Amino acid sequence: MVMSHPEQRKFICFVKQYFADFFEQKKVLEIGSLSINRSVREFFTDCDYTGVDLEIGKCVDLAIPGQLVDFSSKSFDVTISCECFEHNPFWLETFINMLRMTKPGGLVIVTCACYGRPEHGTTRSEPKASPLTIRKGWDYYCNLSGNDFLQRVNLKNWFGDYQFFYNHFCKDLYFIGVIKDAKQKKEYLNEFN
Repeated sequence: MVMSHPEQRKFICFVKQYFADFFEQKKVLEIGSLSINRSVREFFTDCDYTGVDLEIGKCVDLAIPGQLVDFSSKSFDVTISCECFEHNPFWLETFINMLRMTKPGGLVIVTCACYGRPEHGTTRSEPKASPLTIRKGWDYYCNLSGNDFLQRVNLKNWFGDYQFFYNHFCKDLYFIGVIKDAKQKKEYLNEFN
């Protein structure tokens, strides 16, 4: 839905380096997939990839708000949303919907603007940064922190392991989590840290 930037793409590269199996021949759902300048889709190889955004466009396969996507529960190996939650007044519902659709042992990846990032993608500031939300009438912007997620979702109920990262340079919040699976070890993300 919004423009990617080098730091966000670098984070996805790191995730791919440590979780390479999730980037090949998997079923992937991206929320906020419109490509304005680049797409994270290019990081995935031979995947059954579905891109979702508010309108059909480049890299968008299905036009529907993220909170209303209704694929079956536990149907994707990877769910990913990059740089769109700060523009989505339904970011929490969208996040919970992503968790619902991710298979046990599956990977959830989120990047979004955190505190300190200037407003963008509204009628007040850089509307071209989030054109679909503007057309939808979502003149909304809110930077998010890890605490915004932790205070609203019991992540320990959903994830076997998860981690938030804060990029001080670009004021980004990064999240990676592995959905609970009875067979998986709790220390799944230890090497990534």
